[in-house]
Amino acid sequence: MTFTRRNSMGKDKVRQLDNLWNEGYQHRDTSILSSVLADDWVAFTPDNKVVTKKQLLEAVPTNPEARLEFDEFDVHVFGDTAITKGRLTANQMDGQVRQQRFIRVYAKQDNEWKAVAAQVIPLIEK
Repeated sequence: MTFTRRNSMGKDKVRQLDNLWNEGYQHRDTSILSSVLADDWVAFTPDNKVVTKKQLLEAVPTNPEARLEFDEFDVHVFGDTAITKGRLTANQMDGQVRQQRFIRVYAKQDNEWKAVAAQVIPLIEK
């Protein structure tokens, strides 16, 4: 099986969705996140937990207030599947700074892109 990359409108749409995800997460807006995530979305966390869409939407409103910065962003589209990757820096109001890398997986479902999975890896200071 050969995978080919398509970089046109699919890439732009996935980038828009990822920006929406970042906005929803920054503003603790569950309606935005709900529109981006597929119903069967799951995430894998650094502490070895599996988080469902329902669990994420319940947790986001209680996230500590922080200024979030997303960078080192990239999008790759492979037919009806896409991945995004990047880095998140969370500048928390208590002065703590948290950094993590993430990878997000998108799939085209009924001709519409939806996030289907994510994995988060903390960056550890050396």
